[in-house]
Amino acid sequence: MSTVKNVDNQEYLSGGKADHGHPANPEFLQVKKTRDQIKQRVLNEFTPIGKIYDEEMTKNAMNPVAIAIFPTVHEMYQGAAKNRRKMIPPLPESCLFDIPNEFKLTIEKKKDFC
Repeated sequence: MSTVKNVDNQEYLSGGKADHGHPANPEFLQVKKTRDQIKQRVLNEFTPIGKIYDEEMTKNAMNPVAIAIFPTVHEMYQGAAKNRRKMIPPLPESCLFDIPNEFKLTIEKKKDFC
């Protein structure tokens, strides 16, 4: 930790990882847990982001304070879509390329082509 002086020349400790003397905010924990679940589903499924958001909000019973601070689907969409796009392989630059195995199956997990 380091010592910092404020305008009144009073010293106080700043920086470092000091122990907090208060319990974690349960609403923020609920929001973080639900956001992490939405993020994992967006990265692992091809379900529309809005539908994933609605399903997770319905599945996770949050209290009114947590719902009030939870971002809307419009606020989460851009970041979720950007993360999903990063997971999709780039388009091939020639006609000689390999298709990754997870993209060789249909939605019903049948091997229709390739």
